[in-house]
Amino acid sequence: MATWGDYRWNWYTPYLFQQHLDSDGNTLLQRNGAPVLTGMGVQLNMAFSDGVPDGQGGGIWLYVAGDSNSLLRLVRTNGAGHTLWDVWSPYYCWHGIGDFQRHPIYSTVWITTGENRSGGQNFRSYLYSVDINGRFLFGPGGIPNVGGQLTPTTDGMIAVETDYEAPATHVVAKRIHTSSRILWQNPVALGGLTPGGATIFYNASCSPDGGDGAVVALGDNRGMSGSHNISGQRVLADGMLGSPPVPVIYNPGGQIQSLSASRVSYFLPQAGEIRLDLYDLLGRRIAILQQGYQQAGNYSIPLQDRSLPSGVYLLRLEAAGQAQMGKLVILK
Repeated sequence: MATWGDYRWNWYTPYLFQQHLDSDGNTLLQRNGAPVLTGMGVQLNMAFSDGVPDGQGGGIWLYVAGDSNSLLRLVRTNGAGHTLWDVWSPYYCWHGIGDFQRHPIYSTVWITTGENRSGGQNFRSYLYSVDINGRFLFGPGGIPNVGGQLTPTTDGMIAVETDYEAPATHVVAKRIHTSSRILWQNPVALGGLTPGGATIFYNASCSPDGGDGAVVALGDNRGMSGSHNISGQRVLADGMLGSPPVPVIYNPGGQIQSLSASRVSYFLPQAGEIRLDLYDLLGRRIAILQQGYQQAGNYSIPLQDRSLPSGVYLLRLEAAGQAQMGKLVILK
């Protein structure tokens, strides 16, 4: 199943179109797709549209416009592409979609959003659930302060989101029952702050763990500053954390943090032998700026006393068997 904004009828106003494909890739509707809402132009600046199977041969489609006065809208169509119902939340505001999933057990779809119902930059997350008949099960306004990525459980969903109102934890997990009850008394905090004050984890995504919990993949800031490491953390069905976060992708090498005509700064996530060389654009080594064993941490090397002429230079930092290059421009 697929949906898209289509300008074939009006260059200035996109219409929401759909197409169903079988397992061999054959189109089941009209060759060029069918409109989700026949004869109705949708709003400009379409920011998000998606669809999930309804379990009965049709689909449930989600549409959000990209302006500050839009509605969260859901449409259900049958296998022939005919509209069965069309519902929307009552709030005209900016909507950002976090996740959109059909529950594998219940005939419901779940949506997480970020909305600024009070205007300005006052965004808050919301969780919606809509059944196969188009009823908002948590009310048309959803449940506030629950958003992010979703993973299903036997009795609802686990939501993992970035909580900007709790910077000391930053990423939290919540378990929600199909009745709208929050099952865990307190949100499960994933991470905290590094010694430098940065959040440990960010950009969470999650999937079922096979036991009514979740496995959460997280961007990991611990001891790396600027690299793109990923760790995995399990959240159990009772809201307890599993074993400590396990690195999934880890870059043990050093990172060049900043370059200027007067100083080069770099970071080492672990202790070991390092070498920092300076080259010209012809590949000739101009100087060995640092060489030897260093503990993990931040380092800074002055360049003023090297009397380098104007030009472009390359720095090569080698640590833990990995190398990183940086470009330095000096103008005098």
